[in-house]
Amino acid sequence: MEDCAFINPVSQITGGRRYSFLVSKGLGNLFQRNYSSNGRHDFATGSRITGPNAFIDGVAEEGNADIGPYHRWATGLLFENIIASQIRVRNRGSAGSGHGWAGAQTMFWNVETYKDEVHVESPERAINWGVGCYGPELKDDEYWDNWRNLVLPRSLYLQQLKDRLGSTVLDNIASDDQKTGNILDRLTHWKEIGSLAFFWGVQSEPLPPFSS
Repeated sequence: MEDCAFINPVSQITGGRRYSFLVSKGLGNLFQRNYSSNGRHDFATGSRITGPNAFIDGVAEEGNADIGPYHRWATGLLFENIIASQIRVRNRGSAGSGHGWAGAQTMFWNVETYKDEVHVESPERAINWGVGCYGPELKDDEYWDNWRNLVLPRSLYLQQLKDRLGSTVLDNIASDDQKTGNILDRLTHWKEIGSLAFFWGVQSEPLPPFSS
């Protein structure tokens, strides 16, 4: 699912509503270059989702809840170059319908939260990672690397794709803005007004890796 926007939702902000981009079943899903506004759990997974699933290059503005695995042991997840209000993988305990451990083998790579914490917690005999993350606060003493520092490669997903299948395959799925690192700026200005392809052609100064 790519180049999509979730905007102007009308509902109560509770329960199973406003999940902008959600994997509720299945594996091998790729979400890229997507935008949401005023959603809830904008980039997330449901119960017992087995990976791999990847969310890359996405912006969630005015988010009403965290992104990440949402409940009951999702595995094999990549969230990279995502901007959201809250970013978490943790033990949700008795929250909701009794969610327990939300995820294992979850990677947050070059993600940013503009409002709240980046929370990385790992269950026994599994691990979750936070690499190149930025936000007001990190929570839990788990696997962290380069807190508040962008890491290379910018995209773990695209680099591994290129390493496995070559530059031609990379060119088939990645936009120029993804390759230059300007895609999050484009998505933020786009807001589903016209074609995102039009905004790829607009020249603008790239933003710093993360806003402060």
